Amino acid sequence: MTIDFIIFLQSFANDAVIAFFNFISFLGEESMYIIVLAVWYFAIDKKLGQLFALILGITALINNTLKEFFSVQRPFQAYPDLVTNYRPETSTGHSFPSGHTQNFSTMLFSFAFIYKKWMIPLAIVFTILMMLSRMFLGVHFLEDVMVAAILGILIAYMLVKLYQIKGLLPIKQISIALLLITGIFLFIFEAKDFFTSYGLLLGLTFGVLYEHKYVNFTISVSPTKKVLRVIIGLVLLLGLQVGLKELFTLIFPNLETLSNVIRYFLIGFIGFGLYPKTFKIFNW
Repeated sequence: MTIDFIIFLQSFANDAVIAFFNFISFLGEESMYIIVLAVWYFAIDKKLGQLFALILGITALINNTLKEFFSVQRPFQAYPDLVTNYRPETSTGHSFPSGHTQNFSTMLFSFAFIYKKWMIPLAIVFTILMMLSRMFLGVHFLEDVMVAAILGILIAYMLVKLYQIKGLLPIKQISIALLLITGIFLFIFEAKDFFTSYGLLLGLTFGVLYEHKYVNFTISVSPTKKVLRVIIGLVLLLGLQVGLKELFTLIFPNLETLSNVIRYFLIGFIGFGLYPKTFKIFNW
């Protein structure tokens, strides 16, 4: 394992460097994805918002399934006397491949492959920064982030190309197939992150299916209504993210894995299915 490289990176540690790489790591976390997806889905391009959400859900579930199969310790766990964990709040579960790097590179390159060449250099730079961040923070090895970045780019490329050729239908079919294939692991795996990603993809998939069949809202509304949609949507989704966690901890104190599936299913389904229904009901 590439422990020497992590030790070298951490030799540059000071308050400013630690703060910078913590910020980079934060860019690849739940709250940022909620913000980006809400803006795209509610106000910019509904179909692309649905595409990006499903791609994110697919790559996250693939990542957490692989993590459980490989069950690799993180650097600070394998070498506690040599490596400092500078971000303990996002270093749960196993190490290989890096979830932050895979999810972040998948999202960045999905945008880049849709919006073409001008975004590709940005996607490369920020993916490398995320890779460095996760290693510097002591939560991933070099092989974790390299494999994750490759997987993220490949998943983004294949799913975007499929979308460009055949539309959103095969992406929805892939989501359903992946949920069916990995469903057996709900009875085998124990890691919280696997159940979180499973619930999220389940909620996003059924949310998109529900929107297509029962809602079919339009983006062609005034800028004021778009801003209103995004603001209320963000308050709702971020509120669900925090509020449901507290509620489910109270209701299911000993069933964290089950509560994670339900909680993230509700976030995905409400955000992408039920909440858009209000656009048509209240004409906004």
